[in-house]
Amino acid sequence: MNASPFVVEEWPEAARVIIRSSIPPVSLQASSARKRAFKGLLSAAIARNTSFHFAHDVKVEFTWEIEERKRYETHIVADLDNLLKPLLDAATGPEGVLFDDNQVQQIGASWISVGDGWPEGFTLEFAALLPDEIVRRGGTFIEFTRTRCYYLPLDRGDPRLVVLVNSLRRMFAGVDELVALGLPPQEGRGALPSLRSFPRARLSRFTVVPHNEIR
Repeated sequence: MNASPFVVEEWPEAARVIIRSSIPPVSLQASSARKRAFKGLLSAAIARNTSFHFAHDVKVEFTWEIEERKRYETHIVADLDNLLKPLLDAATGPEGVLFDDNQVQQIGASWISVGDGWPEGFTLEFAALLPDEIVRRGGTFIEFTRTRCYYLPLDRGDPRLVVLVNSLRRMFAGVDELVALGLPPQEGRGALPSLRSFPRARLSRFTVVPHNEIR
C-alpha cells in the first residue's frame, strides 16, 4: 500500500489540526476526476487521524510551497484563492473536522519559495477561535426548525439525548414566545444556548433528525 502524501496531526487540548502535504494542492479549475481523487485521499487522511469537529468558527492558515521560478514565470499556476475551496471541501463532512465551510471566519493564505527540484506541497492549519470549541464525532444533528439545527454530542440511542432535546425544545419555545410579545430578536438570541446552529440546507452530508422524533 502506498503511503499517504498527507500527515495530519490533531491537538484537541488546543483545538488545532495541522495538515502537511508532500503533493501540490488542486485548483478549483482542475478536472472533476482530479479533484475527486485528491479530495478522497485528503478526506481519508483527515478521517483516520482526527477525532473531533470544530463546534464554532475557525481560522485557517494555508501555506503553499512552490518554486519561485514556477510561480512567477508560468501562466498555468493557480491563484491562491482557487486552491482553498477543494481543501475546505475535503475537510468538511461527517468524517471531517468542519460541519460546514461557513465556519471559516478568518483565512490566511501565502506561498513560500522552495529550491529548484524540491517537491511542491503545502501546510494547512485549522484552529478554533476559542480553545474549547470542539465536539467529538459520532453525535446527532437535531432539527428544531429548517434554520435551527444543532449538533449534540450524543448517539441517537443515548437516553440523555431525550432529556437534552426536551430542555432545548422548552428553551426555544420560551424565547419565541418572548419575541412574539415584543422582545427584540437579537436579545432573544442572546438567551439561547451557545451551541452553533446550522440551517438544514447546509447539512446534506449529515443525517439530521427532526426534534419531534426524539421522545
